[in-house]
Amino acid sequence: MKKVLVALSGGVDSAVSCLILKKQKFQVSAGYIDLSKDSKKKEIASKVASFLDVPFFSFDFSKEFQEKIVSSFIEKYRLGLTPNPCVDCNKEIKFDLFLKKALSLNFDYIATGHYAINRQGKIFKGKDKNKDQSYFLWRLRKQDLKRIIFPLGEYFKKEVKVLGQKIPHSKESQEVCFVKENIDSFLEKKIKKNPGLIVDDKGKVLGQHQGLFFYTIGQRRKINLPNGPYFVVNKDIKKNILFVSLKNDFKKQVFLEKINWLGDSKDFTKVSVRYHQEPVPGRLEKNKLIFKTPQKNVASGQSAVFYYRNQLLGGGIIK
Repeated sequence: MKKVLVALSGGVDSAVSCLILKKQKFQVSAGYIDLSKDSKKKEIASKVASFLDVPFFSFDFSKEFQEKIVSSFIEKYRLGLTPNPCVDCNKEIKFDLFLKKALSLNFDYIATGHYAINRQGKIFKGKDKNKDQSYFLWRLRKQDLKRIIFPLGEYFKKEVKVLGQKIPHSKESQEVCFVKENIDSFLEKKIKKNPGLIVDDKGKVLGQHQGLFFYTIGQRRKINLPNGPYFVVNKDIKKNILFVSLKNDFKKQVFLEKINWLGDSKDFTKVSVRYHQEPVPGRLEKNKLIFKTPQKNVASGQSAVFYYRNQLLGGGIIK
């Protein structure tokens, strides 16, 4: 019987993942990834494991999480980027530290509650299009895929909720797990305000911003200027200028860094530049991503993720 260590957060997705794998005759254990030393979360996860009658392990990765994910998240915002911490956390914590820990304990596999499909070492979109999380997995290492299981890939969220009705579990986690309030409030406590000019696409000064880290490309919210609404179309980090326009900015091409390939083929046909965006036609020339039709809301620091049909082939970070 193959041994699998499930990343159990205490939520319904990871709890049902344990349940599914037990029914598939795996020898299941639960591994709680402690990122914040929150004793209540750990207690809930332990109760879920007890209810499911599986061994419970706890791993303290709070130091590594703070250094590699939280601090990096803050620094990237300080530099005017729009980072995606879930992509980094998957690479650095769940599918690196957690996987290594599982292998050291002689587990054959790890499993997580991601809505994606791993079919013979190739990742595909999850069956539930509204919950598909393949977008966040492009930074995984190709050689590790043979050790990873996504039990929920063939399920719809509503089915998972039904399966998890009798399991005591915690509430759904928020968008950024370490941000308890909204992101702006979180960043205000971490980054010193740095006022600068707001300039329109004709070079006219319209007002003043309190810090470029508050804004992302394509944003309309919080631009409290008369005769709007205005869109954020660019940020000049060196001069600390926020550029806005009455029309959203569309980009024909962008440059990528940290490109990673998961598929056997690098001939992707479509790309997503933000989570839940329907992939659009594009091509890659070295590190230059060219869209067939110009795209809006393309933000530096976000991920450009490559697909061939429903298969995840790789991705890169928008410069």
